[in-house]
Amino acid sequence: VARMSDNVVDVVTSKITSLPELLQKALASAAYLKTSFDSDALLSVMEAAGDSIGADGLHELLEEAAPEGLLLNSIKDGDYQFAHDRIKEASRELIPDGDERDAFRVRLAKHLNGLGNSSEGEDWMLFVAADHLNSVGQNEMTPLQTATLNAQVGEKAVATAAFFPALKYLERGMEALNQIESPWE
Repeated sequence: VARMSDNVVDVVTSKITSLPELLQKALASAAYLKTSFDSDALLSVMEAAGDSIGADGLHELLEEAAPEGLLLNSIKDGDYQFAHDRIKEASRELIPDGDERDAFRVRLAKHLNGLGNSSEGEDWMLFVAADHLNSVGQNEMTPLQTATLNAQVGEKAVATAAFFPALKYLERGMEALNQIESPWE
């Protein structure tokens, strides 16, 4: 079964790499957001990475992926989702594993943390930011910033009765605080 799953990802990856480079970047970035994503959030992420595409340009790109069977456009205009988990997985693989992927995830986490804490931010942005930061080793965020983000997300998880995930976020926040010489100050 594992071999067949690998073959499916290989076929999907081959299909994705035949698409225009900017669409590949969009799919790769979207794969690190969430299964269902809105084009505004993706546009913000792409522009933060230096890809000036504009809302109309991004919409046109994403519409190219729909007939290929890669994305589904939801009823709400501007919302998309990957047609299958394997497509999302293959899109994630477009960013090479290791330092390059870790650096991407840290940049994405920092950007989503900023968005999530803005007046237009949404809770999912903070959760995704924390997940990315917690999954990489070293990053440019200070231990206090990491602790603060994990505390925020931990509190939000408790509020929704997601106690096990809340515990993980709060533990990660405490680990970050323990890296500070006088954490209680």
